[in-house]
This record gives sequence, structure tokens and C-alpha cells, in this order.
Amino acid sequence: MAYLAIALALAGFLIGLKFRLVGLLQALALVLLLTIGICIGFGYGFTKTIVVVIAAQAAIQAGYFFGLLAQTLYQSRRTRMIL
Repeated sequence: MAYLAIALALAGFLIGLKFRLVGLLQALALVLLLTIGICIGFGYGFTKTIVVVIAAQAAIQAGYFFGLLAQTLYQSRRTRMIL
């Protein structure tokens, strides 16, 4: 699970660098469907499935936030160097 959380955070970071809100929403919908499918496949109960879905969504959103932050910092430094 830890490797999956790291992979989701990295995916969110890359989405934050390249895409805007629409990209995040599409990724969140895909992650939602995949995590529900995986939880059903493993036979998790309702409560554990909810926890896994929330953890996956939080990991990708945290990565997205840091991707946006990195993009903003990069652009602000680039703008200062040009001026």
C-alpha cells in the first residue's frame, strides 16, 4: 500500500505540473473506479473500501498540490530572470 500511495502522489505531482483542474478531476475519477474495483477484488468490506478510497484520493491530491506549487515557483523564478 505504501508503494501505491507513493505512486499516486508522484502521478498527482506530474498532473499538477502539466494539467489544470480538469486533468485532476479525470485522474480522481479513474482512481476512484480503480480502487473500488481492486477493493471488491480483494474482498474488502465497506468500511475498509472507504478508507482505501479516501487514502488514494488524498495521496493524488497532495501530489497535485505540490506539482502546482513547483510549477508556480519555477515560473516565478523564470519571470524574475527575464526581467
